[in-house]
Amino acid sequence: MSMELYWFWLCMVPGIGIKTIDKLMRYFNTPRDVFDADRQQFERIQDIDNAKKLAILNSRDRYIVERDYHKLAERNIHFISYETSGFPRKLTHLPDMPKGIFYQGKLPKDDQLSIAIIGARNCTSYGRELAGDFAKQLAANDIQVISGLARGIDISAHRGALLGGGDTFGVLGCGVNVCYPREHIEVFESMKSAGGIISEYGMGVSPDAWRFPMRNRIISGLSDGIFIVEAGARSGALITAYMGLEQGKDIFALPGRAMDASSEGCNDLIKAGAKMVTEPGEILEEYHTKIKKNKKSKIRLDKFEKLVYSSLCLIPKNIDEVADDVKLDISQIIPVLLSLELKGYVKQAARNHYIINI
Repeated sequence: MSMELYWFWLCMVPGIGIKTIDKLMRYFNTPRDVFDADRQQFERIQDIDNAKKLAILNSRDRYIVERDYHKLAERNIHFISYETSGFPRKLTHLPDMPKGIFYQGKLPKDDQLSIAIIGARNCTSYGRELAGDFAKQLAANDIQVISGLARGIDISAHRGALLGGGDTFGVLGCGVNVCYPREHIEVFESMKSAGGIISEYGMGVSPDAWRFPMRNRIISGLSDGIFIVEAGARSGALITAYMGLEQGKDIFALPGRAMDASSEGCNDLIKAGAKMVTEPGEILEEYHTKIKKNKKSKIRLDKFEKLVYSSLCLIPKNIDEVADDVKLDISQIIPVLLSLELKGYVKQAARNHYIINI
């Protein structure tokens, strides 16, 4: 078998994680040596429990290893070890680097900027809207968007990046062929041709809760910067942010209202030194990238359109509130809003509730 197959085998042994593999590499030089070692050699290893030793010994079947490896190709799934050309260089800087990863689609390009957009699963409509808009703008500027395919902010970021015509990559806490949650299957499938699905876990591994903190280090590891949209005081997104700080990544955070529990984590990050951002250009400026000119910038607005547009923001505003702000009648507001909507400057977040369209 090739060395890549030996790495594939070792990464697939049930119950064997990064720490155990690192211990094995201290006793054996290569995964091939682990595969070929006799029982007496395993018995001399003191810091690996017997159950894991038995799992390793019982899995050493060349026929099964080769069969399972070929099954990957049949399902358009790839495996790559850290020793192989093409493995993401950014991951090699992690102290607990995965020794191999599985993926569908493609892997992020090392020489292209990557931004992770993460946040709460139970986010607000405002958070979903912002995550999607930021991702759309970043993707339109050839920035790779990384997230975790979870509910809330993550899936909004992936959808926004797809709308922006860029590549987006989802890092899973389960097998690379397992779409979790299942409701995201349409985005999951779309990402295979506009980015990729990545996991350190092989086919069929279930989405157990304890796996997700481990997958967070890969999200941060693949990224040049991490943007947290909404996060409570104990949000899992904060774990990724602090991992990113330890890895030397740039941390960006969207500010929230002082009493808003869903933004408490973001506000704390800003206090701790994260860069506060309220528009995509502020992230792009950090990397000296210019936002591509938006087509709507060539469209001139009349004085009423400018007045109405300036009264709106990213928080949905009822048409009555707009009328009060600009001191115009509803009958005057409706055609102006319709004109702005047709020109792409505003959109309805809900019936008769408008926001600016970034």
